[in-house]
Amino acid sequence: LKGPSQLLVTTEKDGKKDKAAVDKIFFFRILRILHIMVPRVFCMETAYLLLIAAMLVTRTYCDVWMIQNGTMIERSACLQAWCFPV
Repeated sequence: LKGPSQLLVTTEKDGKKDKAAVDKIFFFRILRILHIMVPRVFCMETAYLLLIAAMLVTRTYCDVWMIQNGTMIERSACLQAWCFPV
């Protein structure tokens, strides 16, 4: 159907689906994006990217530390409840 207020409806079903491929074209596209994000080695964009990367690594480290602490506290609480029932 054609028209400004009507949707285009297709009834054809294509048996092929596009698959993700990691090939030469993929790497060229990644390099183009990196050239846009990091125009030079010593610039503000590079500093921002490094700052964000460091913050994400720090956040991951803190998450793992909190999970280990929480598990240790839960374990000790369960052990106390088992040893000293109220």
